[in-house]
Amino acid sequence: MSRPPLSRAPLALAGAALTVAALAACSSTAAPAATSTAKPSAGTATVAGDSTADFAAACAALPSFDAAITAYPGADSDGPPPTAAQLTSWASTAMPSLTIIAKHVPAGLDPDVKILTTALEGVSHGTPLNTDDATVTGALTALNKSGHDICGLTKVDVVDNGELTGAPATLPAGPVSISFTNTAPAGQTGFILLVAKIKDGAQVTADQVRTNTVDLGNPSIADIVAVAQPGQDGSAAYTTANLAAGHYILSTPVGTPPAFSKILAVDLQIT
Repeated sequence: MSRPPLSRAPLALAGAALTVAALAACSSTAAPAATSTAKPSAGTATVAGDSTADFAAACAALPSFDAAITAYPGADSDGPPPTAAQLTSWASTAMPSLTIIAKHVPAGLDPDVKILTTALEGVSHGTPLNTDDATVTGALTALNKSGHDICGLTKVDVVDNGELTGAPATLPAGPVSISFTNTAPAGQTGFILLVAKIKDGAQVTADQVRTNTVDLGNPSIADIVAVAQPGQDGSAAYTTANLAAGHYILSTPVGTPPAFSKILAVDLQIT
């Protein structure tokens, strides 16, 4: 079977992740800045909901919440829309982590968490997420940016400057906070950063992704565990993930759909 042209293979994968990316990492407007700059320390942070809590509990819950966001059903624009039952089931996986976050975040993030909570409550009643709502995308951007700034997680700051730079060759297993920034010229920027865990036994390399000979959207090859899509204004994208040991590939199609010009990709080994 022949491979689809470059403009289609990444587009199918980006289309599947686009709804997620809008929620998980970006907004077309600049994200509101977090008000707290202190490192999390037990009993010292001013928080929403529980004055005795510290932000460390929210930091611990953030990767699980982002993982749930990444698994939002029906994100593939070419597939059927999610059913009410699928939406209700998904909301039940996302809400527990958000409840912990809501209880333990610094007070400055309380309005953002309230926006997200309201959105998830709607999904729990069968209402799809409105990914065009900048208040929702901005709220999650603010949450993830704050996590990147103050959670003390391992940071991976990926930059598209014509190549994907900033990601180390290896990292220890555990929670990471990932940022994705474009500095390449207009029209040559990365559309969406995909963090793919290669299936055990699958012989896949970043070079194969770059040459479009394998498709990370194939579930028999890889699982997309995190996504990050920069804003149209050039703002950075943020997401978190709990990375288990294994082989990962970080990849981005370059340009705008459907006319991607190339694919950038790098290998990452989690030990």
